[in-house]
Amino acid sequence: MQTYIILMTLTDRGLRNLKEAPARIDAAVRALEADGGRLLGFYAVMGGYDYVAIAEVPNDDVAWSQALSLNMLGNVRAIVLKAARREEFTETVKRIQPQVWHAAKAQAASEHKPLREWVEEAIRERLEKAKGG
Repeated sequence: MQTYIILMTLTDRGLRNLKEAPARIDAAVRALEADGGRLLGFYAVMGGYDYVAIAEVPNDDVAWSQALSLNMLGNVRAIVLKAARREEFTETVKRIQPQVWHAAKAQAASEHKPLREWVEEAIRERLEKAKGG
């Protein structure tokens, strides 16, 4: 199972029908479970978002369909973030090839640029090239 964080903001429609929110949340949880997912946590929050949910879902397709369903209903706008646990992140970082890192640092130094700036430019250039630009 993969972990996802869902950031939700109430729409005007969702605010007008706020009294119905608990029932809608229950229905969304049932739909998630029917797709093989599991809600780990749900929070009403103050700040830039109204709700934050943490869920485990079998794959990206299920996460995507759940997010589209939430957005189509029109009560919230949902942003879905795929999350990695600290242990998963640590293992990924360990797989970074040292020679690639050292080569990037050397290239940045030869161009007299900070490494972060050089990496951002390299990524931008590769994305433009991939788009055919």
